[in-house]
Amino acid sequence: VAGFPGILGCIDCTHVAITTPFLQEDAYKNHHGFYSINVQMICDEQLRILNVNANFPGTVHDQFIFNASLVKEEMRRLHVNRIGSFFLLGDSGYALERYMLTPVLNAAPGSPEERYTLRHCQIRNRIERVFGVIKD
Repeated sequence: VAGFPGILGCIDCTHVAITTPFLQEDAYKNHHGFYSINVQMICDEQLRILNVNANFPGTVHDQFIFNASLVKEEMRRLHVNRIGSFFLLGDSGYALERYMLTPVLNAAPGSPEERYTLRHCQIRNRIERVFGVIKD
């Protein structure tokens, strides 16, 4: 990805509405007030979906889903074994890690951090576009 070498993809979660579940109803009612599954997806530069994790109810936070994923373990392994410098682009709902690039909140106007964050958000918007197509 231009300006971000080593980016494997963009990651985020989206809520997919479901009917009221029979079991663990409270676990599925998200902060928007409807029942859902919180689905994590990763897409590449061409908007191709690389990974989907639809195993968690709507109340589960994006970072928790990533922490429980095989993707995180694989990213960690790549870095620990120094196989390469590969990254995912995530929003501020994810923790900054060696393999997860997140925006700089409250970056000073005109600063390198602000330029980084603007470019980061432009690129990461790809996953939002994927969600828009899927949900349309």
